Amino acid sequence: MVGLRQFKLLAISAFFTSVAIAGGASAATISSQQYFGVDIDRNDCAGEFGSNFESCVDPVYQSPIIAKYEAPNEGLEGGDWEFNTSIDGWGTVTVGMFTFEFDDEEGTSGNWYYDPGECADCPAITSYVVKGGNGLGFVHYYTDPQEPILSGAWDLSEWDLSLFGANVALGFSHISFYDTDADCCGEVPLPAGLPLVLTGLGVLGYIRRRSNWAI
Repeated sequence: MVGLRQFKLLAISAFFTSVAIAGGASAATISSQQYFGVDIDRNDCAGEFGSNFESCVDPVYQSPIIAKYEAPNEGLEGGDWEFNTSIDGWGTVTVGMFTFEFDDEEGTSGNWYYDPGECADCPAITSYVVKGGNGLGFVHYYTDPQEPILSGAWDLSEWDLSLFGANVALGFSHISFYDTDADCCGEVPLPAGLPLVLTGLGVLGYIRRRSNWAI
């Protein structure tokens, strides 16, 4: 028969295991494909993914473009935004929903964040493109399997610029975001392990009461 002290230890162990299960849900898996070299059209919306902005489509999931941010000629902030207004049923996506963090002055790597707030009809993001330099190429990042994300990262530092000869600069040129029909802003499901966490808390409460009775 398990004593009260042993039962406490077992219950605490089960509680922390359930917390690990609840908090251990894996983040979205991001795959990537580079479009980099001298023999390709080194742009997404004026080349590989379409002939103009509104016809630009993610080739993996056939998802339309949501928005594009183009960096200014000097620096990274204060550039130009373009939004796709041709899709019926989309809520209004605004500049304020996006935030960027650049790791260096050239924007070779960094992170983006998307917060649609209370806009339940705003599109979900499942892929994005980051273009580097002036005519160098771009990287297509996409969730695999397909699912909506609210943040992502990029890193162009491993590109071999020697393919383009001298006097080329890497840097950040633009970033494009692509949509799917996934629900971006609906009800958030409970973690699979949450019932175990609640059960563990209940057991610990019961143990505490039993200890008080034994006094």
